[in-house]
Amino acid sequence: MEAWGVAAAGRRTGRSVALACAWALIAAWPSHAADPPDRSTAHTIGETGEATGAAATANPDAVGGALWLAQGRAAVARAKQRVGPQRRARSVILFVGDGMGIATVTAARILEGQRRGETGEENALAFEALPFTALAKTYNTDFQVPDSAGTMTALVTGAKTRAGVLSLDETVERGDFVAAARPEHRLRTLFEEAEDRGRWTGLVTTTTVTHATPAACYAHSPDRSWENDAALTAEARAAGFRDLARQLVE
Repeated sequence: MEAWGVAAAGRRTGRSVALACAWALIAAWPSHAADPPDRSTAHTIGETGEATGAAATANPDAVGGALWLAQGRAAVARAKQRVGPQRRARSVILFVGDGMGIATVTAARILEGQRRGETGEENALAFEALPFTALAKTYNTDFQVPDSAGTMTALVTGAKTRAGVLSLDETVERGDFVAAARPEHRLRTLFEEAEDRGRWTGLVTTTTVTHATPAACYAHSPDRSWENDAALTAEARAAGFRDLARQLVE
C-alpha cells in the first residue's frame, strides 16, 4: 500500500497561519460528495470497465472541470448547514492510502488489534476517532474501476477526469499532448492555490515522486507514464512537451 502526505502551512515567513483556502477546497471537492453531474450523452460500459461515447466532449461545461466544481460548491453549502461553524484550519495535511477502501480499512483495523493480542474487530484506528468521517466514490469519467492518476486528480483539483490523465479536465484524451498544452484544460491543484497565497507546500511519498499519485499534485499531463523524457512519444518529445520529472523541477 502506498502512503503519502501533503502539507500546506504558514506564509513564507515560517509563521503558521490559517489556510482557509485549502480547507474550503477540500470541503468543496465533489469526489467525496454526490453523484456525477449530468451529461448530454451516456457512457456504455464494456466488459473491461472502459466507457465509450462522447459524453465528456459533448458538454462544453466539462472544460476546466466546471461541472464538478459547481457540484462541489453546492455540497459545501449543504455540509455547512449540517455541521455548523468550525474553526479555520491552521494547516492541511492530506494522507492518501492507495486502494484504501472499506475492506482494506477493516483488515487493517483487525490486524492492528490482533497484534496487541486482541480479537481485532473491536479495535479502532486513529483516524476513525476524528470528528468527521466521509466516504468517497472513486471512479474515472471513462472507467468504473479507477486508476491513481484520475482519482488523485479528483482529490487535489475537485474534478474527476479520465484514467491515466493528470490534473487535466475530462475532455483531454490520454496521450493528447496538444490538448494538454491548452490552458483552458488545466485543472488548478491545491498546491497551486496554496502557493499563489504564499504558503509552503511539500510532498512525502513511499513511491517514486513521479508516480501518478504524487504527480497529480504538480503536473498536468495526458499520460501518467510520461515520467521522464525517454517515456514520451516521439511526437510529444518533438513538440517540446514536458515530462513529469521536468514539470516537477521547473
